[in-house]
Amino acid sequence: ATFAFAGPHVAAAGPPAETELLAIDAIAFGRDAQTRLGQYSRGAIERELNKAFVGFAPPDGETPDAPLRPLCTGNWGCGAFGGCVQLKAA
Repeated sequence: ATFAFAGPHVAAAGPPAETELLAIDAIAFGRDAQTRLGQYSRGAIERELNKAFVGFAPPDGETPDAPLRPLCTGNWGCGAFGGCVQLKAA
C-alpha cells in the first residue's frame, strides 16, 4: 500500500477552524545527559521565554482583546534536539 495526499480534510460539522501556526527555532541539546542540563541555565530559560513571549503576541494590527484562535506549535525543540517537554510546556 502507498500513501498519497487526497486533499484537505473537511470536518463533518463544517469547514476547519481558522488557526495560527507558530514556528520557533530550537537549540540542539543532544542526547547526552550532561549536555542536556544546559537547557536549565538562566540564559537558556530566558531565551525560551523571550521567544514564546514574542511568538504568542498578537499579530501586527491585532489588538490584545481580539478573539483567540487555536494555535499549533508542536513540542518545539523536544525530539531530535533533546529539549525537555516539561520545561517547554512551562
